[in-house]
Amino acid sequence: MAFNVPVLLLQGQAHVGGKKLTGAGEKITDFLFANQLTDNLAVLEIKTPGMALLNNKEYRAGVYGPAPELVSAVTQVLDQVNQLQSDIFRLKALNPERRMESFGIRGVLVAGVIPDVERKRSFELYRNALAGLSIITFDELLGKLNSLRVLLSAGEG
Repeated sequence: MAFNVPVLLLQGQAHVGGKKLTGAGEKITDFLFANQLTDNLAVLEIKTPGMALLNNKEYRAGVYGPAPELVSAVTQVLDQVNQLQSDIFRLKALNPERRMESFGIRGVLVAGVIPDVERKRSFELYRNALAGLSIITFDELLGKLNSLRVLLSAGEG
């Protein structure tokens, strides 16, 4: 439900690159997915529903900046995507049984809940300005699941 295309889970706690000669620095994403039709990769990072998405204090009238924790999580996902892109040839060579392409690796972050009415606009402006990364809130994910349940149960009657 976090993706708008059919996906296949390739690996949970996937090592996506960045390892130094000392063994330090390895980047690990919560889940690595591939599009079932194109084999294009996507990383999924899951935070908590309680994660703050926006600052409580206005930056300017009606404008709220992203919370530091959200900025850090976005940067983490972008770094994972970058490391995966940099290491894709090695990963493909070491995992020939997996169909993996890097035509435009997507990042997906599941975090927080939709802010109050006063701050919704700032959140939408921020997340829709991000390139190569989608932020989905837990309540949006629940809403998608409920919509699917209603749609599927409508055919039963």
